[in-house]
Amino acid sequence: MLRTSLFFYSPFNLKNVAEGQNRSLLLQFILSEIFNALAAPDQMGFVLSSPACFFPFDWSYETGCLNKIFEHSQLLDTAFPELPKEVEIFDAHLNQLITLVEQSKKRAKELPFVTLKEHLKKLFQLLEPFMQKCRESESLILLLLENREVIEDLQALLLRIFPEGLDYSRNLLVQKHAKRGFTTLVPDIERLYSQFQ
Repeated sequence: MLRTSLFFYSPFNLKNVAEGQNRSLLLQFILSEIFNALAAPDQMGFVLSSPACFFPFDWSYETGCLNKIFEHSQLLDTAFPELPKEVEIFDAHLNQLITLVEQSKKRAKELPFVTLKEHLKKLFQLLEPFMQKCRESESLILLLLENREVIEDLQALLLRIFPEGLDYSRNLLVQKHAKRGFTTLVPDIERLYSQFQ
């Protein structure tokens, strides 16, 4: 029997997640949910919702960020088969965080938001090897730049991803966006990079 999985929030599946830009897009979906949770108001329900249990009527059900991160992360090992240890470490930390949040909900004692944010920042840090594998994705780097408020020391991160320097990454973004016809983004990219100087 073929291994099948049902994904509610991810547009990817086990067959297409490693194709083309899908690896980078999967990573961007995970990062977007981490950024959403980091910028969230102090509401635990926004971060982790109860599991859906009235399928197919759950389509209008508000889903927590950690629920989506968990589902997207189920595809990481297929998308990045060259990073098995990194996938295992990310999954372990994510499962630990979900357990922590669920236990605090059961005790009706909310996890301090400062603690939650520290765990989310750790999840972000654990994604760095995946970001390095997708460093040629202009949309991934732009996503990082646009969320610089919630990323501690973005400049240091970019220098680890691009040891060639910030000018190299800026030129890469400008050239790739211009090649795709998104020349209107070039001034925004230049403005975002000017903040590092």
